[in-house]
Amino acid sequence: MSRYTEGYEPDGEDKSYQGWKHLIPFRSDSKNPKTLPLITAGPLSYATGVWLNKLIFQSNKNELTQDDLYDTPWRDSASCNMNMFERIWDDEVSRYGKEKSSVVRAVYKLIRPRFFVAAFLIIFLSLYAVIGPAYFLQTLLKLNEDPETGVGIKILYIICLAVWTNGATQLQNVIFSVGNLAGTRVRGGVFSAVFKKILSQRIQSKSAGELINLCAVDGQRLYLAILYGIFGLGCVGAVFGGLYSVYLLGPWVPVALSSF
Repeated sequence: MSRYTEGYEPDGEDKSYQGWKHLIPFRSDSKNPKTLPLITAGPLSYATGVWLNKLIFQSNKNELTQDDLYDTPWRDSASCNMNMFERIWDDEVSRYGKEKSSVVRAVYKLIRPRFFVAAFLIIFLSLYAVIGPAYFLQTLLKLNEDPETGVGIKILYIICLAVWTNGATQLQNVIFSVGNLAGTRVRGGVFSAVFKKILSQRIQSKSAGELINLCAVDGQRLYLAILYGIFGLGCVGAVFGGLYSVYLLGPWVPVALSSF
């Protein structure tokens, strides 16, 4: 059965996939050339997006075609996530009833593991991105005030600041990847279930254009809400990071943060 059809079955790589394996520094590539490289990406490849290099270089040389694209992983497919969402929704209705059932709660259950991972990373990033530069900048200011401090130690702190800032950028890439996959699963699962429901019923009060808008445009809105909504969790860490920066650097920090 084609990997682009609705109900394809997971292969061995799909069944053996586990998210924690992205933490393994060195991983072998898949023998199947159609397997998405993200599945076998290590921490550096996952954070930096190196796994996309082949497509990027190929798109610069020639126009990409359908045959150049990778297969959709089973866990990210609309079929898999539609089945998961339908099971979650049936459980939601049986537990709370039709009147008190919540789509938001069902969507949350669909992406709960990735939500917790993203929440931890975004709060950590908020603290990481503020505390590190604040410490290094304060130390550099103190070193500049001391005429006896050598140039070498100052350069060392500048390098540390650059490495620290680069680490914050890589963390942002990881959070974006996690949110992107979560949004893709929600969009595919929820609106495949909606479209399936539409096909099984006669809806005379809605035009074809309205139904297409529901499954296409609103699906994209839901995807973007998941993708960027995760970053809203960073407000908590940003507040504590900002207060600590004020403690380290003084009252000019709010001015700098507001301009940023």
